[in-house]
Amino acid sequence: MKPHPILILVVYLLVNASTPIIDQGQFFFNEARYDSAINYFEKAEQLALKSSDWTSVIDSRLKLAETYRVINNTQKSLAYLDSAYAVLNDHVAKPEKIGNQIVKSFGHDHFEQIAKALEINGRVLDYNLRQFDNAKVYYDSSLEIRKRLYGNEHMTISENIFLLGRIDFFKGQLEQASEKYLQAVDMKRKLGGDNEISLFDPYQSLGALNRRQLKMDESLKYYKKAEAIWEHNKRPADHPSYAMMVYGLGNLSIETGMYEDAKQNYRNAVTTFEKFFGPNDFRVATSYANIAACYRNQLEFANAEQYYLKAHDIYTKALSEDHPFIVTSLSDLADMYHLFGYFDESSKYSERAIQLMEKYQEKKGNRDLAITKFVLRHKSCRSQKNI
Repeated sequence: MKPHPILILVVYLLVNASTPIIDQGQFFFNEARYDSAINYFEKAEQLALKSSDWTSVIDSRLKLAETYRVINNTQKSLAYLDSAYAVLNDHVAKPEKIGNQIVKSFGHDHFEQIAKALEINGRVLDYNLRQFDNAKVYYDSSLEIRKRLYGNEHMTISENIFLLGRIDFFKGQLEQASEKYLQAVDMKRKLGGDNEISLFDPYQSLGALNRRQLKMDESLKYYKKAEAIWEHNKRPADHPSYAMMVYGLGNLSIETGMYEDAKQNYRNAVTTFEKFFGPNDFRVATSYANIAACYRNQLEFANAEQYYLKAHDIYTKALSEDHPFIVTSLSDLADMYHLFGYFDESSKYSERAIQLMEKYQEKKGNRDLAITKFVLRHKSCRSQKNI
């Protein structure tokens, strides 16, 4: 007996009912309306669970993982990633016998979901936890899967290449980073055109990279390219991604000694970050720390101290004790107090930074933090001699 056509239609509608809800959630995510995005992704997940639509369950959980990552709730982000992996393993993978072994295989679409999960996992380790070596493992694995699926050119592959360039950048391997950023740009332009919105991130990253190389004109050129992409796609200026570019322009201004321009850029970024992420977000703290650096360079101690302390207070609320930004904040305070001759205070923050590095960072083999530790010990000794 053949199934009734109406029954087939009902089953089809139930299985595909989550897709428009996921799309609506993605719209809210793109607009940085994260609470609404979470609400829709959760609805899609529950609907997909009821109909055992495991593909949509995974899609919903990956969207939730990325949304929670962006708002810096790493615990929830990783929990959703784990639950997506579990569905892939328990409900999607098909056992196959190869020789004397039973292995699990996946279809094409599910391999892309695995690649996306690995990419998001890498982003959590990279953007949020600053564990760059671990992030690279996930990015490499995601890229390998996608190359097998799509060949050497695909928009997702361009994103993987860009992300691997980020790792090179933060590890100080600037030539390798530049090569990957430009490769990602070329692929995105070839596949999506000169105004492809995903060019925004590599362009502003090239701005940061050229600033690091003291190529200030090139840096500004790439920031302007990022801005043009954003405006061409009619994206709002009141958006966290755009605020990150404004923050980057602040970094460029501070490098060229334009401290008032830098402070204004950072304050503009803070306004947006606070609106979308709240006052106790690490991006707010980082902007405050850079405002403090401007005041320090202008030898305005009271203002520098105020903003460094505000930044440190937010970091300790927003991040775990083992996060590298905590040590950086303590180091900034130690450096500032030392510069202005407050040696007791400098020694206090230096020793606290050293304690945290000995407790956490040396186990991770972070060479930069080991160097920081050496400098802090030197300053601490000098402070004690000055007392």
